[in-house]
Amino acid sequence: MDRLLLDIQNEEARARDALAPIKRVFFETPGTTPYQFYDKKRLDFGPDQDSASPFLWLAPLREWFDAEHENARRLLLSQCRNFASGIHEFHDRLDGFKRKVGIFSKDLQDNMAASTRFRFISSVAVRITTSFDSLDGWDKIRQLDEEYGVWAGKDANDLPGPAFADAVDQVSDWLQGRHTLDVKLEDLLGLEIDIEEVGQPRKTVKDEGQLRDASSNGLSYLILCVVFVGLINKIRAGQPVQLVWALDELRDLDLDNVRVLLDMLADNHIHLVSAFPDPEPEILALLKNRYAVQEGRRLATFRQEVAHV
Repeated sequence: MDRLLLDIQNEEARARDALAPIKRVFFETPGTTPYQFYDKKRLDFGPDQDSASPFLWLAPLREWFDAEHENARRLLLSQCRNFASGIHEFHDRLDGFKRKVGIFSKDLQDNMAASTRFRFISSVAVRITTSFDSLDGWDKIRQLDEEYGVWAGKDANDLPGPAFADAVDQVSDWLQGRHTLDVKLEDLLGLEIDIEEVGQPRKTVKDEGQLRDASSNGLSYLILCVVFVGLINKIRAGQPVQLVWALDELRDLDLDNVRVLLDMLADNHIHLVSAFPDPEPEILALLKNRYAVQEGRRLATFRQEVAHV
């Protein structure tokens, strides 16, 4: 009898030693499904489980590996797929928008009016740029998207690897509990203009201040007109749409450039409206319709330097 009891004690000791690493895997990561399963069974056994027979864990372990393990695995697969596919869709939408911006930028350049018409301007090129790479967390989003692409190409029942898990952790930490990502696309767009003036090195400007410093006021004015004409032609897409532009400060331009500007606008079906406090006769002579608002809101029409009220 003593021999039998000793054999039972030895078997229990060996079973307890074999059970210890299995239990350790269950409770090593709090908050996970294995941990929750283990913790519930432990509480069910009560406070005296440490001195109880290790064979009490046979039924819970059989339950885990026969059914609960597969349930947890399916749940984990679904969570991985849902989280990563949402980030993948977000990445693809921004990446697709970036490609469309690139196409629009190229089309815009193709629709640019011929800037070489103007005196002192050799050429004007414009680019619309995006700054997604500078978006906070974009590197983490891109990394998870790459890992998702690798995983999505494998068997649908395979769990993702450690690199995928690390990428998920990076994005999750960056989100800090947020369930949505709000990105204003207009904040990620920029406009760059390359300017070549006669006898001057090429300049690239990215904002109004740089444009103002890059050239004289009159040439900066003409450069913007060239860019706007290109934008309008891109938007019109070849349709015969007539437009009216209100432009000020024509007197800041060289007379020859005013003439070229009016020709360029006319060629692109754009009609000019402008106003002068003290108009110059040479500029007025270039305009088909000339009016003056006199005291009492009376309208005076100029024809051949003769005003008729």
